[in-house]
Amino acid sequence: AVVSTQSTGEEEKMVEAIELVNSGERISDVSKLYEIPRSTLSYRLKESNVLSVGRPTVFTAAEEKIIANVIKVSQDRLLPMTSTNLRGHIQDVLVEEVTKGVRRIIPAGFVNYYPTKRWLEGFTKRNGISFRTPESYSKSRGNVTEVDIRQWFTDTQEYLDSHSDLLQAVNDPARVFNIDKTAARISPISGKVLALKGKRDVGQVAIGNEKSNITVLATICGNGKWLPPLILLPYKRLPSSVVEKIPDWVIAGTVKHKFFFLKKKKKKNKKKIKKK
Repeated sequence: AVVSTQSTGEEEKMVEAIELVNSGERISDVSKLYEIPRSTLSYRLKESNVLSVGRPTVFTAAEEKIIANVIKVSQDRLLPMTSTNLRGHIQDVLVEEVTKGVRRIIPAGFVNYYPTKRWLEGFTKRNGISFRTPESYSKSRGNVTEVDIRQWFTDTQEYLDSHSDLLQAVNDPARVFNIDKTAARISPISGKVLALKGKRDVGQVAIGNEKSNITVLATICGNGKWLPPLILLPYKRLPSSVVEKIPDWVIAGTVKHKFFFLKKKKKKNKKKIKKK
């Protein structure tokens, strides 16, 4: 039979008992401590339709907000945290608290105070954090701010205003070209990192040479026409086996020698069929 706990004091006692059991204490010990029948305590732990009591969080809402802010600052500095980094930092904090005598409810799954994946999933959901794959930036590119970009546009506009012939070119679609590049990375980058939800771009400062890749440069004109794409390959000399596979309409070359070539179409020898 279920023992009713109508009074506020008894209900508070039940909640505290459930929290202790969820933190890893034995049901029998908690039952004796709070003078609650073991069957009643077991029922309240198993049945969510009587009273839904969630597992207590390791950190308070205010503390989790501070952790989330650290993740945001790291993200803004292009040094985003991985899940392993975060869990390692949390472990260091918990170990330091133990040495200082700070009492905190630690779930049983925290082996050597290292947070579990379940805790990480709950933390990210509560604080609007997602797992993202960052875009790798060089240090020089990562130091560019919004003020720098706006100043560039201001300086460019002033320069064009002082040269009427250039201003005419900008207003002519046939003389305006847009260039963009994409790369197949040769050097690997890190996996997914922690980032606030809604963030469009997540960057990361590259370790080593960020330009170690095969680059394709695409150019299109304002009137809709496009130029042959340019492919930069990481070779000193282009192997003949690679040259043969490059399409006729592509400009290819190597970065080191700054050599480019446009592959010419081979003329097919058509055999004339003599009429009998």
